[in-house]
Amino acid sequence: MSSHGAAAITAQPLATLPWSTTWGLTAGVCAVGSEALLISPVLKDIAADFALDPAEVGFAVTIYGIALAVVAPFAGLISDRLSRKRALRLGLVVFSLAGFAAAFASSFTTLLVARAVCAMGAALFLPSSYAYVGDEVPFERRAQVMGRVMFGWAGSMVLGVPLGGALSELVGWRGALATLGVFGFVVLSALWRLQSHHRPDTAPGALKKLSGNFLKLLASRAILLLLLVNFLNMFSFYGVYTYLGTNLRDELQVGGGGAALFAAFYGIGLGITTANGRVADRIGKPRALILALLALAIVLSALPLAAHQAVSLATAMFVWGLCQGMVMVSLPSIVTEQSSELRGSVTSLLSCTTYIGVTVGSWMMGLVFAGIGYQPVGIGCGLASMLAALVFMLQRRLSSIR
Repeated sequence: MSSHGAAAITAQPLATLPWSTTWGLTAGVCAVGSEALLISPVLKDIAADFALDPAEVGFAVTIYGIALAVVAPFAGLISDRLSRKRALRLGLVVFSLAGFAAAFASSFTTLLVARAVCAMGAALFLPSSYAYVGDEVPFERRAQVMGRVMFGWAGSMVLGVPLGGALSELVGWRGALATLGVFGFVVLSALWRLQSHHRPDTAPGALKKLSGNFLKLLASRAILLLLLVNFLNMFSFYGVYTYLGTNLRDELQVGGGGAALFAAFYGIGLGITTANGRVADRIGKPRALILALLALAIVLSALPLAAHQAVSLATAMFVWGLCQGMVMVSLPSIVTEQSSELRGSVTSLLSCTTYIGVTVGSWMMGLVFAGIGYQPVGIGCGLASMLAALVFMLQRRLSSIR
């Protein structure tokens, strides 16, 4: 464990979280995840609305990643310096209002700006959610509770994205985004009375001290390697996922709702793993992470071939979800143990590298997809996942986490 946690100001962690708190956070993750992931199935619809090529509209994913990556480190310091509760509330307000702005965008430029602001809200909410779990739950049980919160990503795939895709065919992609904005405010009301044991240091000079410790945190090789693992994992995920909908609409001749439906099989697998995060606690979170990354290397490489048939694609999507869920349960649990004082900041760096991965993955694989097709996209992302496993094996040599 990192020594940076010595000055933390938190109460003794609880064995678990209240049911209402856990599922409120889960719903928030579901809202953010649905908004982020919905763009892929409706790329063609947005492109048609603004008379653009789908690959150009892919920049709506890229700008989201850029904005979140830039804002996330500052958002983490806000969470550590002010409070988890305020950061969660502010994040949901910004996310929801920007979602409405995107829904009513009169130009593609306006849509991009709204997406960037929406990412700023996500940059506040997501890391604070993960840090909150780290504050309240001991490491031995953390994967189980983290998994319940991460179940929100499964909900976004099983319910949010398919329903959003169906809505896009009924009321257009604008109506789908507006609905997610309403959902964000519903979650805000549910979490308004959130109880938190996090007590930030408000003494004079605390922010300067916190910033100095943050720079020291960035100098830790063990943490930098964990962030690299996360980058590679998210590079591989978004590199494949961003253009999956477009590829399916060409291969299987389905609409936005049909493409989103296949995402539900991924979500089911993801939900099974995240709902059973205690498995990672039992077998060891580092071991679970390595096995999941190696399995992802195989699944992602084979996914473009599986996409030729509906049954094989549904199976591959389900297995992809199972493996990715184990990564999402294990990696944040390990990261939140690196520093208790700067837990918000270190989880914000996790989100930062996540969306650098989004940015680079969607951009680079967009060039590959446009140039030589979807199969090389899968192979490239599979290799990235294998590299992530190797990097984490190296990180274990520099860490006391077992």
